[in-house]
Amino acid sequence: MRYCDGAGHQGYRKEPIEYNGSKLYFRGHNITKAQLSSLDKNYKLLSEASEIVVTGQSAGGLATFMWSNYVGSRAPKTAKVWAIPDSGIFLNSENYPYHKQDYKIKFFNLMEISNKEVDPPTEECVLANSVEKWRCMFAEYLY
Repeated sequence: MRYCDGAGHQGYRKEPIEYNGSKLYFRGHNITKAQLSSLDKNYKLLSEASEIVVTGQSAGGLATFMWSNYVGSRAPKTAKVWAIPDSGIFLNSENYPYHKQDYKIKFFNLMEISNKEVDPPTEECVLANSVEKWRCMFAEYLY
């Protein structure tokens, strides 16, 4: 599934953000749910599936971690759901050789601008990190 808002298949903010004279809209949460609903409505890919593979790379790999539980909740109880991310594992650690926590800063800022009205889609991670929901952008906490 493609996404177009740059927030990694998640996030929602009702009002756009103004940046360099352009309006930026964050609707990844709604886009992802709508695409999954459309796939199910038109092809029964969730509600009648016996096996589902959720996969992606880069932002899609991160989305694999984020959305697999949601996909599983839409599938029949007997369905097998596999999450197979191809990359998308960004670590909450200093990077070499600069010793800066670039991903932490980037994901914290992304959460600040894109997740004003919804939490990340993995409920368990949000509950475990309620004060630091930005952690739910990292596979190490999502897993």
